[in-house]
Amino acid sequence: PHGLIHFHDASSEWFIHVFRSNTFTGEPTETEEMRPEWFAIDEVPYADSWEDDQYWLPLLISEKKFTAEVGLDAENHVRECKVQPV
Repeated sequence: PHGLIHFHDASSEWFIHVFRSNTFTGEPTETEEMRPEWFAIDEVPYADSWEDDQYWLPLLISEKKFTAEVGLDAENHVRECKVQPV
């Protein structure tokens, strides 16, 4: 993985492994959570993304490996976020 994100709230925690690829074959598939779209790297719509993306996605884009810890409140808003390049 290119990154590891540890999410936690008052009652649970989960870990997300982040992968990066410079090529893609196939057709992205829409899910309940996300509708895939392509954007220029300098036009990533952070305002329309998950709140924590703005903290770790720039490292992924610049090909730096990272770890992150994201604390969420009851409404799943970021209350704290620590990102470290590794």
